[in-house]
Amino acid sequence: LVPMLIGDVAYFVLKKTINHEWRNEAKCGELEVKNKNEKYFGFNTDKYTVFYSDKNDKWGFYEITCKKGSDRRDTYSVEPLPEYNIPSWLR
Repeated sequence: LVPMLIGDVAYFVLKKTINHEWRNEAKCGELEVKNKNEKYFGFNTDKYTVFYSDKNDKWGFYEITCKKGSDRRDTYSVEPLPEYNIPSWLR
């Protein structure tokens, strides 16, 4: 019970802090990445850390790696990291 409560509190604190400090979008060259319920950490770089919440009652992080393309056809790849259930009392 205690580890579960610690995880629930960690999610609550992370979400509040990240919503305040992290950006609403990421820039991969000319490409803008912006999705609902996601926050991006990184500033005009080739790699961003993404925090997501409320994705099928899950939350977690993943990484975006930008790839410069020719003729402004920039892309990015996604590396998933572990995800967790959103506590029921916060849904």
